[in-house]
This record gives sequence, C-alpha cells and structure tokens, in this order.
Amino acid sequence: MSAEKTLLAAREFIIMSKQSENLKIGLLDNGSHSLKRGFEMWTQWEESEDAWLLKEAVIWVHHGIELVLKQLLVQTNEFLVFQDVNKAVERLGILRNKRGMKNAGILDLFDHDDKVMSVGFRSLIERAAITLSISELEEGGVLRSKIDRLTRYRNKIVHFSLELDVIEVSSLLSDLLNPLLSVLAREINDHNFKQVVIPKIMKLAQPIQKYLEFVRSNIVDSAITATKQALPPKGSGKAGVVVQVMGSGLSISLLMYLKEIRELCALKDYSVVILVDRKILESQLLKAITENSDICPMVPSSKGELIELLNSNLSNVIITTIQKVDPNYLADKNTLFIGYNLLPGTEKLLSFSSIGVRILFTNILSPRDIEIYGDIVGMYDLQQAMLDDVLKPIKIEKIEFPLDQVDSYKQIDQEMYELSDGFDYIHRSPPFLKTCALKIIQHFELRKEVVHGKAIIIVRDLDAATLLLECILELRPDWREEDIRNMVVSTISSRNSFDESNFILNTFQDKDSSLSLLIGTGSYLIGYDNRYINTVYVTCPISNQLQYRLVGLTSRYDEGKSENIIVDFIGLDWSIK
Repeated sequence: MSAEKTLLAAREFIIMSKQSENLKIGLLDNGSHSLKRGFEMWTQWEESEDAWLLKEAVIWVHHGIELVLKQLLVQTNEFLVFQDVNKAVERLGILRNKRGMKNAGILDLFDHDDKVMSVGFRSLIERAAITLSISELEEGGVLRSKIDRLTRYRNKIVHFSLELDVIEVSSLLSDLLNPLLSVLAREINDHNFKQVVIPKIMKLAQPIQKYLEFVRSNIVDSAITATKQALPPKGSGKAGVVVQVMGSGLSISLLMYLKEIRELCALKDYSVVILVDRKILESQLLKAITENSDICPMVPSSKGELIELLNSNLSNVIITTIQKVDPNYLADKNTLFIGYNLLPGTEKLLSFSSIGVRILFTNILSPRDIEIYGDIVGMYDLQQAMLDDVLKPIKIEKIEFPLDQVDSYKQIDQEMYELSDGFDYIHRSPPFLKTCALKIIQHFELRKEVVHGKAIIIVRDLDAATLLLECILELRPDWREEDIRNMVVSTISSRNSFDESNFILNTFQDKDSSLSLLIGTGSYLIGYDNRYINTVYVTCPISNQLQYRLVGLTSRYDEGKSENIIVDFIGLDWSIK
C-alpha cells in the first residue's frame, strides 16, 4: 500500500475511533469487504506479480465466500449458521433468560455463549446447496468445484507451508468471479449488495470492457425474464424498457437479447420486428447484427413488403423504420416488436398488433415509454456510467459573440427576422454561421495538434448545414474534395441517398480517414454512435434529450481517448439531471 493510501486509512480509522469505541460490522458487510479486498489484492498481484499479494487474495476471497454463504443461510433460518442447530436453539433460550438479554438475537450467541460453534465450511456449502436448492453449489457443480479447489489452497496457506502454482491460482480466482457473483446477485436479498457491492467488485477485478459485459449480461437476463412474463395469454404484452446511456453498448445488449430469444421455445413461432425511426439507425443495426452473429435480418423496402414478411410462415428477424408500419394492419401471427432508440411519438405501435409483445431498448427514457412498453427492466444511466469511469468527464466550452460586432458580414435581413422567430433565425443566418465556421476551424485545428479524434457539428436545419459547409470550405478551400474519402468535412442528411449516407458514415467511422468533421441536424444524428468522437459543436438550440445523448456520445470510453469537449455557441444549460 502506498504512503498516501496508508495515511488515508489511518485518518479514516481515527475518525471512526472518535465516533465510536466499538466497531460493529454486519455479516453481509463483512463478507462484502473481504470479497472486495480479495479481488483488489488479486488485481494488484497481476500488476506487480508479488506472490504475497496472491496469498492474501486467496485468504480474503475464501473468507468472503464463507461469510456470504452464511448470509444466504441467515436469510432463510438464522439457526442454520450453527454446527449443531438443536443446541443453538437450546442455548438461545438460556441466553434470553439472563438479565438484560430478553431480546437477544440468534447471532448474539457468538458473543455471550462459548458452547455453540459456527458451522464448518464444508457443511456450510452443503447446507446452502441443499436447503436453498442452489444447483451451482451442489457437489460436482462447476462453481462448487472451483470453490473446493480454492478451499484446498486456502487450507495449505493457513495450516502449512506456502507453495502455490501462481498461474493456476490466479486463473482460478478469475474463473470464480462471474459465476460466484451471478449466484450472489440472484440469491442475496439486499438491494445495496446487488446495486453497489457487486458492481464495485467487478470494477476492481476486471477492466472496463469486461465490467460492461457483466452489466449488459444482467440487463439482458432481466429483459428475457420480463419478455417471458409478458407473453400472451397470461402476460400483458408489455415486456418493458431497457435504458442504457450511449457508450455503454446498447446495440450489444440488443444483439445479446436477440440471440437468447431465438433459443426460447415459447418464441419459436414469433417474428421479430426491430423498429427504428431513422435510416441511419437501420443501417447501423443491420451492420452490427450481421457482422457479429449468424442472424441475417430482412429490411423491407415498403409497407407492403413488411406486411408480406409478417404474413409469411418464416420466423423472420426484420429491421424496419417505423414509417413503414401501417397502424391499421394487424398481423395474423405472433410478433415481438423491439423498439430501438425511438423518439417520442411511437404510439402507433400500440395498434399495430393486438397479439404481439413489445420491448424498448433506448439511451433515454421518454415520458410515455413506460405507458407503452411497460416497466423499466434494466437501467445503466449517465450518472452511474460516470461513477464507474465507463464514461469520461467532459468539458463544456461556451463561445458567444454579438453579431453586430462582425462588421465584415452583411446584416441580417430585417424583414426575414420579423417574419420568423428572431432567435431561431439568428442561428441559421449567414453572419452567425460564417462566424461559427471561423471559430470551429480555429478550435478544431488546435484540438488536432493535441489529440486525434472526430467531431460533429449540430445545426438547425438542412439549409444551415449546407451554408455552414460552404462557409468552412470558403475559409479552408484545400478541404474541398470530390471524393468523400479525401474530405475533411462533410454534411449528412436525409437529402443523401441511402448508399451515400452509408458511405459517409462508414468513412467517418474509420479512425484513420481524413473525414473528421460531420455536419448534421440533431434529429438526424440523434442515436448515432462513434467512439472516436471527442468534440461536439452546438450551433443551435437543442432539446434536453439531445443534450443528454451528446454528453453520452462525447464521453464514451475508447482507448487513448483523453479530453472530451462540447463547444456551445448558444449558451445552453448543461446541468443535465
């Protein structure tokens, strides 16, 4: 332990000593501390290869397992933690007859009666397996076998000389982690343990991406359970809502969910329809699913083709924009509708099929989502991602300038200003956009000298996007190229064909491509994900929902990614709740 950490621990101890002369830690808290300490020691061993740390890791982890198994027994019957249950019952009666001990609890026996003994570890694990019907702890089970091996190592360390195969022991601790925590997450009846302690252990023991796999796995398990419960005729058809902040792998969770539901017998005759509201998302999802699984989704080109696919005898996986949904049409077979990052206004889904099941995967929860899809079944929000260091902090830079000081530009057309919303018109006017272009170029070129990355520019509408592009190219004519692969800046919008949009996005997704600045409207880019984006320029008023998404997009984790910035030309309030 470093000198700084030692000093901090000493201070905490002094504070604790001043507050109370006694240290009282509950059974679950005690076990939680031991597990966290054990996996912390294991992580430190992997960094330093100091064998003494591995020894500590084995002792701490084993001690933690023993205590949390006792917690499982206590949840069911407190007497089960004693070696002789009948004797414990008898001794508790005697203790309660003593003066001042009328309300003594079962665990007080350990403090006031030396004639009772705690159950031994082997009997403890047997009781947990049999009494609580935990199959993973039954003899011969995978998790049980790993715990038994850890017990043998622990006994050698405690009772004999030390001789460990460090590679084998380290691998054993690694292999124990996920199955052990999965059982504890399912069996321990404590919200704090599930929501705080288990994620903290995962973070200590695994790198960020591995930790996210654990988070997504738990979310998908909950979504699968909720889907089963929502199935007709007993279910309501509302499987619920999965909420994950951008950058935490929402599309990965969706793919995991798709793979699992295809294996469910109850859904074998169901068609699966993934609904999006923009072609940019349709394209992204199609690519993600086909490249990472053996699922080959079908993409209908019209309302009629969608109906034909639903009426076919095949259990298809379909990706379609919600605009192709005919609200007056009822499919004549069971259908699972999966909404993906749909903007508010998806009420037509309710009338699309009276016999279907629906679930939503989204980055942001909208007001009517729960009403339409059901309760939240899995959540990993912005605040939690920041606490977990999954998303990196961002910096908000506000650049404001009065237009009347830009003397070289033409003044705003007064008649147009009066006919439209003045504030709205300013932020798509030539003087404003030309000034933005200059300041964006200056800011972006300075950023490129410090850190490699991509940037997006949010504009009011398509006309503003075109005008801003021309302003930028006027100032940097060498950025103008016919071939998109050699461009530095480009617009993207619904004016592009489907193939053009795909080509632009794929080029922008390439870390090493020259295309580094992408201009678009918030409604078009909302939901777009690119891990290389570290800068966002906001040139127009945007919704709180889009603010939230831009924060998630900019701060998402990528190796080597450092400072993330949102440059605000409007003066928005970024105190996102």
